[in-house]
Amino acid sequence: MKRMLMAVATVVLLVGVATLSAGTKAGDKTASITASVMFPEEGDTSFMMMGSFGYFVTDAFQIEVTGMGMGSEGEYGLYFQARPNFHFLTSGNVVPYVGATVGVYLFGNGDSVSDFIYGGQVGIKSFLNERTFLQLEGLYLRQSDADTGYGSITLGLGFRF
Repeated sequence: MKRMLMAVATVVLLVGVATLSAGTKAGDKTASITASVMFPEEGDTSFMMMGSFGYFVTDAFQIEVTGMGMGSEGEYGLYFQARPNFHFLTSGNVVPYVGATVGVYLFGNGDSVSDFIYGGQVGIKSFLNERTFLQLEGLYLRQSDADTGYGSITLGLGFRF
């Protein structure tokens, strides 16, 4: 698994280095869809899909909203998050970023329960052309009433307009 993730990260970086300079600009909007593998500190590994929409307030600062869902053995989870992200090297075609996450988590297996979630993320957007990018991200989340958290590795495809 680690070798596969390293291979994906290498491809994302190499593709970005080999393409035109794209970068991010104030006023840009983004939309992306990603797939993640979640690794809880306790419990089973799970898979989730996430959709997001973002707006660049400045060349480097983006406000993003996300929605995601997951399921495992008769249980479900829905997440809704607000994510301020700060991007580095914004004039290049490989744009690293770091950010925070706050949101709500709805989960259950017949009975619905909700909780506040918070965490952070680091990632890379590698532009394939002026409008399309691949995204690789590491995310860590905690629930406000839980003693444990979970990490995830995410790979996605995004569009800037």
